[in-house]
Amino acid sequence: RDSYVLANKIWFDRFPEEDLITQVERSLFRLDTDYIDLMYVSDPERHDPERPGDPPTVALVVQQMQALIDAGKLRTWGCLNWRLDALEEAERCVATGMGSAPAASQLRYSLATREFVTDPRLRAFSERTGMKVAATATLEGGLLTGKYATPRQGVSRLSDTELAGREEIISLGSKVVALADE
Repeated sequence: RDSYVLANKIWFDRFPEEDLITQVERSLFRLDTDYIDLMYVSDPERHDPERPGDPPTVALVVQQMQALIDAGKLRTWGCLNWRLDALEEAERCVATGMGSAPAASQLRYSLATREFVTDPRLRAFSERTGMKVAATATLEGGLLTGKYATPRQGVSRLSDTELAGREEIISLGSKVVALADE
């Protein structure tokens, strides 16, 4: 088990019925392992407001991730698509002793979307805290593969509504495919 790094992601789609600790434990069971090296946690502010109960807080995330680290179920944790203000709130929680800082932040980064990673404020935060940045959505959910450039036949993962307004990215995907075909 120590010959590879296992990373996973959790969201707040089951919160508050399942807190983060329960979700991680279920993930460990499904993966048939004792620990996860890096657990990415989605932005708590993206919680569905229609769900019952109080929305999750950054402080709750920091506390529950620390409880999982203390229990040996996680080695470290990271943030998935958190905005800078949420990262700064996590930093304040860590400064008060609530838990350990996120080791990494997974942010959208592709040929079409760069602003999250190239933001000078985020870069300064990462340098100050030592938090690493990892890319996610590098193919924009398939839009940069060129497969949406022609009328679709059969079943697609994205609906026409989800594709609406993304024509520029789809066009960029066609250019990537043409370049790859050269």
